[in-house]
Amino acid sequence: MAITPTITDFVRKSRKPGVVDQTKSLSPLWMDLWKNKQAAGGGAVEWSIRYRPNNRTMGWGEFAEAKVQKKDVITTPTLSTIDIAEPVDISINRMKKIKSGANGADGLVNYLNEMSQASEDSMLEFLSQSIFTTGVTVSNADGEDLPNLTGLGAIVSSSSTYGGIAVADCPYWASNVIGSTTTADNGDDGMTAATYLGITIAGTETLANLMTTTHNAYLGKLLSTTVANCTWGADRPNLIVVNIGAYSLIEQTLMPSQRYPQDVGYGGFKGIYWQGIPVVVDRKCPARCIFVLTTKYLELRANPGMEITFDPFEKRPGTDVLTGMWKFTGQMVCTSRRHQGGIFNLPTV
Repeated sequence: MAITPTITDFVRKSRKPGVVDQTKSLSPLWMDLWKNKQAAGGGAVEWSIRYRPNNRTMGWGEFAEAKVQKKDVITTPTLSTIDIAEPVDISINRMKKIKSGANGADGLVNYLNEMSQASEDSMLEFLSQSIFTTGVTVSNADGEDLPNLTGLGAIVSSSSTYGGIAVADCPYWASNVIGSTTTADNGDDGMTAATYLGITIAGTETLANLMTTTHNAYLGKLLSTTVANCTWGADRPNLIVVNIGAYSLIEQTLMPSQRYPQDVGYGGFKGIYWQGIPVVVDRKCPARCIFVLTTKYLELRANPGMEITFDPFEKRPGTDVLTGMWKFTGQMVCTSRRHQGGIFNLPTV
């Protein structure tokens, strides 16, 4: 029996269920994305929105159930699905030595599991980070260009084009943002009165300053304003995602004086609540950023059953190496940007 199909079959049967389960539970946000999974429809992701130019009561969204008026404009945002792939390299000579050694077949199984695990971890790490990116490709250590999901870095913006639609063409195609950028540090060293609701931070912008009574109210105002701006009708944000620094900032400056439950899990993840909304830590969230999200409008688009696949092992020419490939295929999609918000350039904590 040929070795390549045999080990491919082993990895698919023994490893894939665990990889899928780990992918579903990467983070609270990713759990909601997976729950909201929709069919991608091939290599392009398309969805329809409606808007009414120069109309203050402009309504938009996915309006399959709504009556379309003549003055409405129908347009189709488009994103491409991407492949995030990580190779699994197996040495033929190494396998032969292990199989003929004291541990025999058990040693070979352990070797295959070990090599696949390293690749799985790398793919899941990249996916975790990709949720927050703008969709721009990045180079790995080998100089290869790797695609990113078109994540929150592209979605949560009050000015950028998303899905091929410019905010200038559809004013409701914008998120509610306080601060200038999702970048961890753009050089302005934090908040200013003009950008941040007219409250000035005295002295150095530090955690100690924010823990005064005045600045406690300041941080609460930032959160309350962003939540209010992202609330439309019955739709209200249901998840606040932060990094550990911003989480500590919220916990230390706000929670002692709030009558909200703390240390309440969200999908198995420990968190606190702000005005009934879970605040959870994501270690890949950019520093000095808070994302205020309505996750019913955030989706994972992928072909059913094809989100996580494993490409067969093939021998590299001129080597004793067999290479298989773990692959994620899909795209992150937002169908309502105005229900999403961000607070950026918080003080360093």
